[in-house]
Amino acid sequence: MREERYETHLEAELQLSGLRWVSGGGTLMSAEKADGSRDILSCGVDVDAHDVSAALELLRAHLPSLGCPVGTRLEHQESDSALYDEYDGKRWVVRHPQRHHPDYAGD
Repeated sequence: MREERYETHLEAELQLSGLRWVSGGGTLMSAEKADGSRDILSCGVDVDAHDVSAALELLRAHLPSLGCPVGTRLEHQESDSALYDEYDGKRWVVRHPQRHHPDYAGD
């Protein structure tokens, strides 16, 4: 679903604009429910770009039309600061400082 809904479209736009490409992604699923199904908790799409500002503009322009949900984040690096932009359902609120979640074991 993630690939069909987002990655394919974003890949095409990134390559057409010469910004680079989608380099990966993943989906975090819930624990299995009694009926054997699982819910999607979050999805990630990794993008490599030569021009981060231009790539962010492209992503902010295209993700809402692809149906991204409220709370969608664009995580990025600016100098030595880890930042994110977040979609509130109507607009992007940009340049929030990232804080590591206390339960997060990643880097």
